[in-house]
Amino acid sequence: MISVILTAYNRKEYLKNALDSLKRQTIKNFEIILITNFDFPLYNFGELNIKHIVMDGNIGKFLYEGVKNSSGDVLVLMDDDDTFSENKLKYVDNTFKDKKIGYLHNFSILNNSKKRLFLPPDFNSSSISIRKDIILPYIDHLNRLEAGPDSFLYLCALCSGYKILNRRVYLTYYNVHSGNTSNINFNKAWLLKDLDALKYMQSIFSCKKSRNYLDKLILGINIKLYIFYNEKISPRKNGTFLISLELWLYFLYAYGILDKKLKLILKKFIMQIW
Repeated sequence: MISVILTAYNRKEYLKNALDSLKRQTIKNFEIILITNFDFPLYNFGELNIKHIVMDGNIGKFLYEGVKNSSGDVLVLMDDDDTFSENKLKYVDNTFKDKKIGYLHNFSILNNSKKRLFLPPDFNSSSISIRKDIILPYIDHLNRLEAGPDSFLYLCALCSGYKILNRRVYLTYYNVHSGNTSNINFNKAWLLKDLDALKYMQSIFSCKKSRNYLDKLILGINIKLYIFYNEKISPRKNGTFLISLELWLYFLYAYGILDKKLKLILKKFIMQIW
């Protein structure tokens, strides 16, 4: 069975849309673990199998409670401000019938837009589905996680031995607004918080794949701190040429096709360190 872990923190206004999209799913055999820090009336969603938990805490604690209270062997993550296409859970269910697959990341479409997002496999929790047994060895670490839950889940999968899929199938509608991470991820306080979370993950994950990926994520944040806040990047053994090369690879990987603005940012950075 599928368990949808739906988390909502201080954003009651978006939750109805998320639940409505779950009502429209073409399969019905799934449960919803709804975790909020506020009360929410559910009388319009009686046909859904919802377990509602009201609590305080950070995103890591919310996910911890969601995993602990789930009954399904496949977990589908969902943020309160995103919605699913009507065939999302059917696609997930069919995909995970292959027992070798442990992690699925689908692509997204911006809400109220035709723009499609080409993003890395750890971007946006609402695009992630994962086998529960992949998370369980690391579940206690979730309580201390204050940022980067999507990266945490991907790192769990990298160390699992299961097959990982990053499919160009558009099943999530990603909502961009003033209060979500997409609009604050260049804020210095947020970048430092994310950096601390990634450094904490370095103490958790020991497999080579996860450590290599963490290095790239940390480099990416350091690059943003350098570009926007003139924070120095720590010297690296491989010198400035490879830093520049890694920079290009990071942005190509994270953003897919570079637009003109991003090219100018890259040019500025490379001219500074070359």
